Amino acid sequence: MGYDGEEKVIDMPPRFSIEEAVRHAAEERRRKQEPEAKPAADADAEPEETPLSPEELAPLPQSGDAYVAHSRPASRPLATIFFLPKGGLPDGFSYASFERVRMVEAEQPGASPALLVRFNGSVVYEVVIEGRNLLGLCNQLGRHVIHWVREHPTGRDDGDDRAVFIRRIVIREVERR
Repeated sequence: MGYDGEEKVIDMPPRFSIEEAVRHAAEERRRKQEPEAKPAADADAEPEETPLSPEELAPLPQSGDAYVAHSRPASRPLATIFFLPKGGLPDGFSYASFERVRMVEAEQPGASPALLVRFNGSVVYEVVIEGRNLLGLCNQLGRHVIHWVREHPTGRDDGDDRAVFIRRIVIREVERR
């Protein structure tokens, strides 16, 4: 083999110290375990749903738990909403049958407006939520991000005036189809 005047480059593996070799091996293992990056989605394609966080999957509150008016808002729309009246037995409705949520004037003079939530299906139900500071809850229900709503066990409002308080939940059948 003679020299033909062209420069040749030979790729030689780099030399590592022991620490660098261990770090390099760990990076290679981690890279092999990570799922491959997916190509960018089409603008028309449905976005992949990400799993709900542990807070969003938390169980429904029990009758002995400290009172909280409703669940924390989820990061994306949910499938079901549960209403927990005083008795503590949950009544769940599919957000797919959710038709409407609105604030309505209270039946008692001087009381805060109530929430009226309507579910449409083989049976039409209305859920009336009475309490205070319900406007934010109205918005979150409309976005389908509340997992449960809970009535106060005694119905007596002796808490923070700025907090959401639910005095009463009434679920009534409006019509059968």
